[in-house]
Amino acid sequence: MDNKCCFVQFIHPGGEHIPDNEKYKFWNTGKHKRNFMKNKGKYIKELKNTPRENDIVFWGEWEPESKVVKFIPNPVRNGPKYIYEPFYTKFEQKTPPLQNTDPFVFGNQFHYTICQQNRKKRATQLKYLEKGSVILFGSCQKRSQFILDTVFVVRKYINHEKATYKTVLKNKITKTYEEATIAPSYQKTVIKSKCGFKPVQNQQSFRLYFGATYNNSFDGMFCFFPCLPFDEAEKGFPRPIIKLDGVITDNLPQGKKLNPQNSAKKIKGLWTEIVKQVLDQRLYLGIFTELPKKQKINSNNK
Repeated sequence: MDNKCCFVQFIHPGGEHIPDNEKYKFWNTGKHKRNFMKNKGKYIKELKNTPRENDIVFWGEWEPESKVVKFIPNPVRNGPKYIYEPFYTKFEQKTPPLQNTDPFVFGNQFHYTICQQNRKKRATQLKYLEKGSVILFGSCQKRSQFILDTVFVVRKYINHEKATYKTVLKNKITKTYEEATIAPSYQKTVIKSKCGFKPVQNQQSFRLYFGATYNNSFDGMFCFFPCLPFDEAEKGFPRPIIKLDGVITDNLPQGKKLNPQNSAKKIKGLWTEIVKQVLDQRLYLGIFTELPKKQKINSNNK
């Protein structure tokens, strides 16, 4: 299969994680869900603004542990009920298996790998995206709206598989990403599929995408997540609704819509429109958030 430049609408489950007790959400072993998180990060209010640094809040995927910062008894419409601070414990193979985090927006490098890249033992186009492709990660709300949590711009990639991933990814990824995403993906018996698990096929390979950043963009495009400073959104915010005629299918409940493009200018225009729609909904562009720290949980809290 040849590489293609695409502007992808990528649907993943949009439900909010519920904590396992009053203090923590443990490492998820069920279907993927979203976290509304508080973490130190950087954001811009407009495309040409200087980045600002603060405690920010944002929707995203983080399947390892999180600390409950706040319960919101009267949430805003379609907003979160909980605010979490992400962290993680040492990865260990367990039954049921621990879920991976994909996409990954933490640290200096956004990543995407694994999810929906293979189907029925065959590769999908998601495994063969050209540099400059854009992926809109989001969910279907009320079967009538596409709500966005992450915008990913492909800058480069590395192919990997079960037999070689430790070698080919060595010194290319952070320890946090290795434990939160790669290790769970290559557990002895499972990989995730359609938000569940199935046996790993030794011959399957995957592509690890590295996202373009604000300081190292691709044709002016970069990865981001909608966010606000914590002190401006103590009740959180709903994920922005994105509409693009002919590109976004509002009622797409699962899977993906590839939207192949034959013009870099067209992709840049679509990306710019996404930026405009996010900003028009009074949100900012999160361009960086710190890597979650490794911690231990007191056994009395489990």
